[in-house]
Amino acid sequence: SQTTGTQVVVSGHTALAASNNGMPADVLLSNTGNRLAGNVTTTGRDVVLKVSGALSANVTAQGNATLTAGGAMTADVGATGNVSLTAGEALVADVVAAGNVSLSSAGNLSFSVTAHDLTASSGGATMLGTTRLSGSLDVTSMGDVTQTQPVNVEGASSIKSISGDVMLNNAANTFVGLITVQGQDVSLSSTTPMVADVIASGDVTLRSSSNVTASTSAHSLTITSGGAAVLGNTVLSGQLSLTTQGGSITQTAPVQVAGASQFNAGTGQVMLTNVNNSFVGAVTVVAGTSSILGNGVAQPNESLATQLVLTPRLSGVQAPYTITVVKDLGSGQGIVHLALKQMLNQSAIVLPEQIQEWLKAATGDIQILDVQGEPLANVQLVDGESGLVLQAVSGQRLPPEIGLITSQGNLLLRVVQAQ
Repeated sequence: SQTTGTQVVVSGHTALAASNNGMPADVLLSNTGNRLAGNVTTTGRDVVLKVSGALSANVTAQGNATLTAGGAMTADVGATGNVSLTAGEALVADVVAAGNVSLSSAGNLSFSVTAHDLTASSGGATMLGTTRLSGSLDVTSMGDVTQTQPVNVEGASSIKSISGDVMLNNAANTFVGLITVQGQDVSLSSTTPMVADVIASGDVTLRSSSNVTASTSAHSLTITSGGAAVLGNTVLSGQLSLTTQGGSITQTAPVQVAGASQFNAGTGQVMLTNVNNSFVGAVTVVAGTSSILGNGVAQPNESLATQLVLTPRLSGVQAPYTITVVKDLGSGQGIVHLALKQMLNQSAIVLPEQIQEWLKAATGDIQILDVQGEPLANVQLVDGESGLVLQAVSGQRLPPEIGLITSQGNLLLRVVQAQ
């Protein structure tokens, strides 16, 4: 240790080792005026190094390690306790600690850390190397937050870029706990189930080889899930694209999308029925079965139906199907676009099960009209052995657009060949 008011000034390399009866002792150089120009190698129990300028240090501590530099710092630290590194300029750190780690730099920050909890603060950009945490991660960066190696966090993660992007999209990442992110553009990847709460001024991309649960405020949102996907509170000024590998797509809070929305669950289920949903742009769904409810605002083109529309359930060779649900600007009623796998030259189509159930629940007559609102005299709705069938009379072909006017609401069936 050093006495108050003294300074240690070394122009070359420094080696410090402290012991007491064969046991590690403290190394405490904590005065402000210290200047250690060369590389500093230190071994002890608790280690404190403080210099007024730059610091390059290799530290082994059998307790805690605290390093402070008025300038830039490069540090390689191993400790059985906690580690705290503070740099007045850029900081490059490689830390292995049994306890918690705190990193702070006025400039750019680059680190690799193995520890329990990690708190990192950067006045510039932040780059994560290999990061293994049995606890939590907390990063605040003035600039971009990026990575060069996988990030593995067992606890919660909080990552904030004040004026930049957050790009943690290494395929080997694992974020086990809740990950809260704020930035401009945000991209996250995890091999474990992802639970994310994201606020971004730009675009957000979330990828997991397992389930994804996300609450998002952003311009656009793209989710790719290897399992199911759950949407929490979602507010987007742009587009929404969500793809699962046969997992369900559901929600726990309202989803509000100003642009187009695409949902692809393969043969899985899409259930978005919160009454406060708002889908302003066109909505496209690929699923085994789906129900969507929204109160879209009329746009120059088309938007989602204001009423609940149960979309058809197809099975076997017919699944998956493609369906688009939009709103007719004139009537405000639901329009269901079905991409069925029957050939267009067929004169009859058995309606999918859920469309049949929807129509059978209607009271009174069902009118069959063309897109101009004129009766289709050559098309009949027949309840036969196989259920409700739309068929053309006298061997004619079915028209590609058929309107059904019912007490349940009005549907426009656009019958096309599935891709």
